[in-house]
Amino acid sequence: MAEVPENRERQGSPKPAVKSGGRRVRKILLILVGVIVSLVILVAGVIGYDEWRFEHAASPDRDTAFSTGSSTGGAVSANTTEKLTPSELGAEIYPGAEPGKVGNMHVNMASGSVVSASYLTPDSKEQVIHFYKSRFGDQATLTDMGPSVVFTFKKSAHEQVTVTVAQDAGQAGGKTQIRIMHTTDNEAR
Repeated sequence: MAEVPENRERQGSPKPAVKSGGRRVRKILLILVGVIVSLVILVAGVIGYDEWRFEHAASPDRDTAFSTGSSTGGAVSANTTEKLTPSELGAEIYPGAEPGKVGNMHVNMASGSVVSASYLTPDSKEQVIHFYKSRFGDQATLTDMGPSVVFTFKKSAHEQVTVTVAQDAGQAGGKTQIRIMHTTDNEAR
C-alpha cells in the first residue's frame, strides 16, 4: 500500500483554477442587459402613458383655447380650432383627416419648441399606418403598442416628428385618431 503524503490528505484533490476574468465580463454584461431592459421598459411606459392621456384627454364636444407666457421667455398656446400646416407639424396631414378636438398646441421655450395636433379619419388604422410608412420609409422607428402605433422620425440631430395612430371602438366614435408632434430644439433654429 502506497503512502499518501500528509499534505495531500489535508488539501484534498486539486481543484481546477477558476478564471475570475470570465465572471467579471459576465457580470458586466448582465448589468448592461439589465440597464438596457430597464430603459426600454421606461420608454414604453412613458409612451403608453402619453397614449392613454391622448386617448382619454377631453370630451370631443369641448372646445378649448388658452395662452400663457413665462418669465424665461417661453410661451404656451393651445387652441383646438387652430389650423396647423404640414410645415409647422413637420409631416403631412393624412388626406381627408379632420382636426380633432384635443391636442393642438404650440409650446415655445428657450430650449426649443413643440407643435402638436390631433386629427380624426374614418379610414382604418392600417390605412393610416401604411400612409405614414410610405412617407417616412425605413428611417422611422415604429413601435406597435396594440391599439396604437407610434412612428418616430428623426429629421435631424435637433428635430423630430412623432406620429401616433390609434383606433378604439369606444373612443372618437370609432374613428382612427392621429396625433402629430413636431419637436425642435434650440440648436436647429
